[in-house]
Amino acid sequence: MTRDTPPPAGIDPGPPPGWRRRPRLGPLDLVVALVRESWLMAGVALAVLVPLVLLILALPRTYTAESRLIVLLGQEYVFTPRVGDAGRGAVPQIEEVIQAEIQLLRSPVVAERALRRVGVARVFPDLARSPAISDEATLMGEARLALSRDFGVGTAPRTTVISTSLRHRDPAIAAELLNALLAEYLAHRKQVLVPNEAEPLAEQRRQLEIRLAEVNTRIEDFLRRNSIADFETNRGAVAALTGTIVADLAQAQARQAEAEGRLAALRTRLEAMPASVELFAETNAGQRLVDLQAERRQLLARYRPGARALVDVERRIAEAEAMMAGEAVAASGTVRRGANPARQELEALVGAAEGDARAARARVAELVEQRTRTEAGLGTLTRLQPEHQALLRERAVIEEGVRTFAAREQEARSLQALAAQANDNIRLIEPATAPVRGQSLRLPAFLAALVFAGLTGLVVGLVRALSRPGFPTAASAARTLGLPVLAVPRG
Repeated sequence: MTRDTPPPAGIDPGPPPGWRRRPRLGPLDLVVALVRESWLMAGVALAVLVPLVLLILALPRTYTAESRLIVLLGQEYVFTPRVGDAGRGAVPQIEEVIQAEIQLLRSPVVAERALRRVGVARVFPDLARSPAISDEATLMGEARLALSRDFGVGTAPRTTVISTSLRHRDPAIAAELLNALLAEYLAHRKQVLVPNEAEPLAEQRRQLEIRLAEVNTRIEDFLRRNSIADFETNRGAVAALTGTIVADLAQAQARQAEAEGRLAALRTRLEAMPASVELFAETNAGQRLVDLQAERRQLLARYRPGARALVDVERRIAEAEAMMAGEAVAASGTVRRGANPARQELEALVGAAEGDARAARARVAELVEQRTRTEAGLGTLTRLQPEHQALLRERAVIEEGVRTFAAREQEARSLQALAAQANDNIRLIEPATAPVRGQSLRLPAFLAALVFAGLTGLVVGLVRALSRPGFPTAASAARTLGLPVLAVPRG
C-alpha cells in the first residue's frame, strides 16, 4: 500500500502528509511543561526585575505639608443691591460657600502667583532645565499642571474646615509653597469676592452730575431768557407788590373821591358868595351912643324910671343902636366897598382842593398803570411757572440720585477698605510647617515590579512550553495520538 492508496475502512487515516499534530495538554501537563521552563522564566523575570529595582531605588522620597482653614460666612457673601433694597441681606448656604472657596483655592491664578512667588526653578528644577520647554509660558503651564497633581484640597461633610496638602521632595519647599498658595488665595479671593463696586457707583454719580449740570444750565438759560434773577423770589416780590399797589390804589381812589367831594362843596359855597362887600363906614354914631348912655346914667341918678327925660334918652339910644347896625350909616357917614375877603379865602381853598384832586387823580392813574404792569408780569410768571417747576423737579430728582449714589459709593469704599484689611471669615487654623517624615513609593513600586517581572517570566515560559516539540507527559501523548503509551523512557 502506497501513500496515495486510501486506508482500509475502519482505520484512522491519521494527519495529512506534512502536518504535525499539536499536543493536547491538560492542567497537569501544563504545570509540568512550565516546571521544565523554570530556569528560563527565572532568567527572564530577573532580567526584567533588576532594572526596575534600580529605577525604584532611584525614586525620591516625598514630603507632604498640610494646613487647614476654617470658613465662616462673611460680608462678601451678603447681597447688597446697587439700587434700591430688593433682596438686601440674602446669603448662600454654607456648603455653597465652602465649594466656592475650594474652587478659589484651585484657581490657576493662585497657583501661578504662588509659583512666581517661590520660584519655578526651585519648585520644579527638572522642568526648568528641560530642553523641550523653550518659553516661559510653556514652563508656567507645565508647572501649574504639575502643581495641580501635587496639591490637594478637601473637606469633610457637615464641616466648615478645608484641609490642604502639598507633596514635594523638599520638605521646606513643600511648606513654603503651601503657605504661598494660601497667602495668594487670600489675596485673590478679595479681588474676586470684594469687587471694586465703588467705581461703577462713582461713574454713575459722575453721569448724574453731568446731567445735573445740564439741567442747571437749562434753568439759567430759562431765567436769563425771561430776565429773571430768582423765579420764586421774583414771583413772590411781584405778587407782594401787586397786593401793595392794589391796596394803595384803593386808598388813592378814596382820597380822590374825598378831594373831589370837598372841591364840589367849596365851589358851591363860592358860587353863593358875593364877589365884593362893604369894607367899612366912617360915622360918629358910636360916640353918640356912648354919650347917650352916660346921660341916661346921670338921669337915672336924678329921676325915677319912666320919667320923660329918661324916655327921651332911651329913644335916642335906640336910634343910635339902629344906626350902628347899619340901617342909617349911609345917611350918617362915609361907606367903602371892595373884594370880599371871605370869597378870596374860599377861592384859595378851592384852588388847593383842585390841586389835591388833580394829585389824587394822577396818583390813581399811576397806580392803575403800575397795577396793570405788575399784573402782566405776574401773569407772565404764572405762565412760566409750570416750565420752571418741571426743571426744578428734574433737578431735584437728579440731586436725589447724586446723593444716593454718593452715599452708596462711600459705603462701598468703606466696605472695600474693611475687606481689604482682613479676611475675618477665613481663618487659618494652622500654617504649613516642614514635614519631618517623608513618604516613599519604593515598597509598592517594588511589589508592582515583582509582579510584573513574574508575569513576564510566566508568559515567556508558557510560550516556550507551548512551542516545544514533543509531549511533556505520557498522558498528553496518549491524549493527542489516541494510542496507549506502553512505556516511558527515563531520561
